Amino acid sequence: MNSGDLTFSVCLTNFDPYLSSGLLYKTIERLGFYALFLPENSHVPIDRSKTLKKDVDPERIRGFCDPYPVLSSCAAATKRLMLGTSVTLLTQRDAHFLARSVSSLQVLSNNRFILGIAGGFIREAMENHGSEFNARWDIVKSRVLQMKGDWREANSCLSRFQMPPIFIGSNSSKVPLRVAEYADGWMLRKQIYKGDALSDLRVACQRRGRPYSSVKVILMGAPQERSEIEQEIFYGINNFLFFSSGEDISALEDELYKLGELISNFKSN
Repeated sequence: MNSGDLTFSVCLTNFDPYLSSGLLYKTIERLGFYALFLPENSHVPIDRSKTLKKDVDPERIRGFCDPYPVLSSCAAATKRLMLGTSVTLLTQRDAHFLARSVSSLQVLSNNRFILGIAGGFIREAMENHGSEFNARWDIVKSRVLQMKGDWREANSCLSRFQMPPIFIGSNSSKVPLRVAEYADGWMLRKQIYKGDALSDLRVACQRRGRPYSSVKVILMGAPQERSEIEQEIFYGINNFLFFSSGEDISALEDELYKLGELISNFKSN
């Protein structure tokens, strides 16, 4: 097994902004994680009668911090750790303001940002932002293209800025073609996706005339057992994103150290 191409990252799903500290970020980097990801959600409407997905924990989701200032503080405290969103909801963001936030974070972090994107699933929330639910993926694509246009212009005046890789974090049957069309990778929930994800992505890349090797796949909600990770590596996954939901700083650190011990087994092979 070649561990040189493997990456192991962590997404803090119950992260409270006041837990934010340079020491925490340095610990994540020191333990050998490739990247730190944070989720986002602007708000949770009280009336969600039109939202099909009902298993929503509103207390947890409404507590998500704005990932951009938090990741900026992380950038200042670390040197190698990549920084990502899992995910930014483009139906709840203005494309031009977001492009500026991303470019600012890229420059501050020396181009260590990974932009995970999606449309969201809370219909009423995106409607509050003026985004039509049935057009959410058209909105996502349009705003990606708008941001790329802004970034191309920014490159002429920000010599240190590089366009960040864009990963789609969604799991419908239409995602592989969307990834092949306008993204750099897929943040996959394999246990949710109905089908053979990597095979479907290969077919999508062929349809778009794009090399499969130009697309990366990150397995979200990665298993935390060595044997299961080895099975996913055999399947063809090289990038793993663990969910960590520590309720307080002590529980969070315990989870991080256990994950750090797990990934050290692969790094030493």
